[in-house]
Amino acid sequence: MTANDLLVNAYQTAGKLIHVSVDDLTPEEFAAQPVAGANSVAWIVGHLAKALSGSVTKLGGEAPAISPELAAKVRVTGQKADAQTDVGDPKELLRLFDEALAGLLPLLRALTPEKMAEPRTGPMFATNQGEAILFGATHIVIHAGQISLLRRALGKPPRV
Repeated sequence: MTANDLLVNAYQTAGKLIHVSVDDLTPEEFAAQPVAGANSVAWIVGHLAKALSGSVTKLGGEAPAISPELAAKVRVTGQKADAQTDVGDPKELLRLFDEALAGLLPLLRALTPEKMAEPRTGPMFATNQGEAILFGATHIVIHAGQISLLRRALGKPPRV
């Protein structure tokens, strides 16, 4: 197993965690904010789709188009979340997430050791591109954990 295989597996597993966590939610549950100041599942999935699309673009691929309206709705503010009732249709948000993830996987398979060793352009704690790219999968898993909390607040059982 190569480093590329591990990166692909990390992203595939993270994507499965998102789907396991959201596929049984109704549109109302997808948009709900049962924890004051927390992001909705819709915001989280839209945010992840935007982040994945950015990764695809940075690695030279063709990412699904994230509209400026959606990008504005899912931007990181560092503040408590306001009402998020109009982030988007769950099916469309998941489609964007899935397309961006699918577009990223072949790029991960093609990464060279030299590219992974380049200085980072991502998270401040990454020392090189490989670590920054690996963080992207961790980022998805972090948000899957947030979705688990939201599920419980909605009265749903945990999925993982």
